[in-house]
Amino acid sequence: MEVHTMKGSPLENLLTSLQGIWCPALLENTQVSETLPARIVQLLSELKSTLATSVQSGQGSSRRDNAELDNVADIRSVADELNFWNRMKEDRRSPFRSLAKQVDIAMADLQKFMDFGNLDLSSASELIDVTLDILNNVWSSSGEGQAYPQSRMTHLFDCIGKVVFNYVQSQLGGDDIWNSANSAVRAKLQNCIYICDRWCDVPKQLTSTFWSTAGHPWRGRVHDDVLVGSLARRLEQVVGILTLSEELSQILPPADRSNFQLDRLFDPLRHINPVFYNPYTESTWQKAVKEYERLVDPVEAAVASRLRKCLAPYLDNAFLLLAEFQKYKNLL
Repeated sequence: MEVHTMKGSPLENLLTSLQGIWCPALLENTQVSETLPARIVQLLSELKSTLATSVQSGQGSSRRDNAELDNVADIRSVADELNFWNRMKEDRRSPFRSLAKQVDIAMADLQKFMDFGNLDLSSASELIDVTLDILNNVWSSSGEGQAYPQSRMTHLFDCIGKVVFNYVQSQLGGDDIWNSANSAVRAKLQNCIYICDRWCDVPKQLTSTFWSTAGHPWRGRVHDDVLVGSLARRLEQVVGILTLSEELSQILPPADRSNFQLDRLFDPLRHINPVFYNPYTESTWQKAVKEYERLVDPVEAAVASRLRKCLAPYLDNAFLLLAEFQKYKNLL
């Protein structure tokens, strides 16, 4: 039996317990984490991140007059944020009603994020592309000398980032990446990487450029969506592995493909679904990638001499040689 002594706020105690005990015990231990459902792993990571944001915002709000605006403890989604401002707009006694009216208008297009999971990849990309203007209008809203709080915008960034993160995982989660047709999977992966990168650019541009010298300036560090950015980097690794495998298959004759057992190169990766990223399983993923690279090394050595023969006819034609370099850029 374990007894906890609680000092301070319950949220702070829960966050400390997650950071010090439960997340390391459940997610850093590969023998345990590999037996957990992917959704449980994801929820634990999200809970820790959300708690950290709530604790920080709660600590800051106690020192400011607009504590009601800074408190995001009950905001768990974009829909919650929209409802918050709508309620405040309808409350005639609220001292923030004038600001709420402006924010409510500026946030109208964020309603589309409530159906983000049902969009196709093209429509999702288009919505991300217009999000910068939407959030810029929200930040620029003002009423009776009041403006949208920075702590609240940080939390809204995180809420939208979570939507993007979950969307990409749902788009790719049903695909057997290591056994599917490479070209189709790579195209889907590239689209998802674009969505992740485009979203990460939105808060970076707003907080580093758009709002750096505005009348309502952003203070402190540039906002970086680490979770979505890390997922994009993971997907880029997957694309690189798939592309390398295809290039090896293209340059090796059938007999050599059989001798090197190219179809078994993915064996160290097959027990991992790379789409379900979280920081606690990164070490397991990197270990599997190193094992994959170890299996690829002798194949690459054999391919090197054959590649030289393939490139020899183009040595006197820089344009054609460059085209071949592009064709085998991952292999090179």
